[in-house]
Amino acid sequence: MTAATALNLPEIGSLVTGKKADVVAVDLERCHQMYLPEADIYSALVYSAKSSDVRHVWVDGQMVVGDGRPLTADAANLLQKAKIQAAAIRQQVCR
Repeated sequence: MTAATALNLPEIGSLVTGKKADVVAVDLERCHQMYLPEADIYSALVYSAKSSDVRHVWVDGQMVVGDGRPLTADAANLLQKAKIQAAAIRQQVCR
């Protein structure tokens, strides 16, 4: 049983026409530890890849990252908002 089946989400869970899909393309040449074809690809991605290795991302069929750059969001604006939120959290925690 797949996770999508267990959660009763038939519109996801496999790459077929008409289903929603999120796909991440990782540049294995850039991984920070040499990837050998006979090695476990999952372990290589989990333990060696960094966010900078992500080349393309599609969410629900729409490309949102291309050539490592966000296409649908203002990265500078998001970073500024994240800094504001981090400062607010830090202020609450350090009271």
